[in-house]
Amino acid sequence: MSITGINTVLSRIKEKLSLSEIIGKDVMLRKSGREYVGYCPFHNEKTGSFFVNDNKGTFYCFGCGASGDVVTYLMKKRGLQFMQAIELLAEAAGIKLQESTNYSNEHKAQLSLMQKALEFFKEHLRDDVAAKYCVSRGFDESCITQFSIGYAPKNSDLLLSHLKSSGFSMCDILQSGLFQQRNGRVSCYFRGRLIFPVFNKQGWPIAFGGRVLQQGESPKYLNSRESVLFQKRATLYAFNIASKNVSKTKNFILVEGYIDVITMHQHGFDTAIASMGTSFSIEHLVKIWKLSSEPIVCLDGDTAGYNAMLKIALLAMQYLSPGKSLRFCIIPDASDPDSFLKKFGKSAMEKILENSSYLIDFIWQHFLNQLGASNFQPPEKVAEWKKHIMSTINSIEDIDIRNLYRSDINNRIFHALRTCNKKNFTPINSLTKPLANTASMPLYSVTSQPTKTGMGEKRLLREAAMLYIILECPSVVPYLLEELAAIRFSRDGFEAVRDMILGGDNMCTGPGAAEIQYIKAIASRSCSLTDKSDDEIVKLWRGIYEHECSYRRHLDDIRSAKNDCSERMDAGTWERLRALKINHIGKNSEHTQDNNH
Repeated sequence: MSITGINTVLSRIKEKLSLSEIIGKDVMLRKSGREYVGYCPFHNEKTGSFFVNDNKGTFYCFGCGASGDVVTYLMKKRGLQFMQAIELLAEAAGIKLQESTNYSNEHKAQLSLMQKALEFFKEHLRDDVAAKYCVSRGFDESCITQFSIGYAPKNSDLLLSHLKSSGFSMCDILQSGLFQQRNGRVSCYFRGRLIFPVFNKQGWPIAFGGRVLQQGESPKYLNSRESVLFQKRATLYAFNIASKNVSKTKNFILVEGYIDVITMHQHGFDTAIASMGTSFSIEHLVKIWKLSSEPIVCLDGDTAGYNAMLKIALLAMQYLSPGKSLRFCIIPDASDPDSFLKKFGKSAMEKILENSSYLIDFIWQHFLNQLGASNFQPPEKVAEWKKHIMSTINSIEDIDIRNLYRSDINNRIFHALRTCNKKNFTPINSLTKPLANTASMPLYSVTSQPTKTGMGEKRLLREAAMLYIILECPSVVPYLLEELAAIRFSRDGFEAVRDMILGGDNMCTGPGAAEIQYIKAIASRSCSLTDKSDDEIVKLWRGIYEHECSYRRHLDDIRSAKNDCSERMDAGTWERLRALKINHIGKNSEHTQDNNH
């Protein structure tokens, strides 16, 4: 399908189809004010927390966080790719999307005009200035032929006269995007520039890019204006050539400019393409993902290039689907592909492309750079940082991929904070008592360490279960740091393990290893974590924690009542103590049942 403006198509779809109508085929919705509400189709729930707003064209679930528009809904619910969802909706709305090589008369006239312009530019490449420039850039004859490089002479009347003499009307000429009309005079945009033709997939020229030959002239690059043939958001330079070379083992390589593309192809990287001097768009992404599952983004290595890659990464995250992603290659020394290849050669470029970062690694490194080690100290800064990270992750529309990203990033956050704890993350460490020299700690075991007074078997099991969950699922630690740091464990070995977790110490070896084995031995039988999400594990952990806090508060109340009886024995103090002890027996029974569940 020729993508001439997906946003326009989406607008037409949303005008003809209401979101509640689409979702209502899968979910029973009821009107609630300006919105519709029902049970979420993406997770099991007992109360409806799934809201649909036709005015905004969006849905949101307060239970699982699923959100998006009509396209997102079909992608999530039916496992469709982006363009599959568009095509299905267009069919339902009666909108025809066709990949057409049956051009209208207007298109045919414009294609013929652009072909004539291309022949004109190629003919004038013999100009001495243009020829010398091609030699200085290392463009050989085969390269010039392959990319149909040309030259626009400084006298713009020459192209105008050539097109008029070829039978094109002034209306066709002005609609081509090559000319402008000012004060009644028509002139070509391209004057004294090296010309890079842009072709559609069928090999027809649809636009041109022009580069100045003299230093100091501006703008350095100039593109045709948009026309019936050419839309920047849907066009990629050299796509007609590179798409023939893409395979399962050769992905597209997205670079920044015309010359970068040409130099890459000259050195054997024949899947290189470039966007047309505009921000990378969803149309571009859809186009390259159709043929290439994991394209490599390799823009200039300077700050502007990095920022452009970051924007592409954030855009792509929203539309990730199984098997479709991006990789990112940062060129050293702020170089561009053209200068890097000419300085270091093909093998060096192959090496940095092979070492390009996966999308999740590129985004994570950005998050780390964003905060910086020196800013880890204030907890509120860390909380803000984590909130921003999770907001970015939540933009991923595919639920499975979003959950996997969330789990992976949570693990990275945990290890990053754990490393920082050892250096300078004092607010967390200040909540826990200092850990003694671990080299002199005894090897704890169920027989070698006596328990503290008042400790029962059920309480031991609850405390072990809390530590066991943390040890088995470290990705949940960032959500539980405050509660974990505040717990007063009844067993010294448990306290030591907790401090090791918060301090980032190696728990696989050393004195704590035996205590960890003991924790796993007694808790694994009563604490099943199989097939549970991070959210479910956090909920389970907090349930045990609340039980334990309630139990300890009750013990504190009993101690207080005993002290009251010792100081002043009367009917009131005695009855309070008696009631608390009876209630304590009931609570013990409840905790036993809950732990068994």
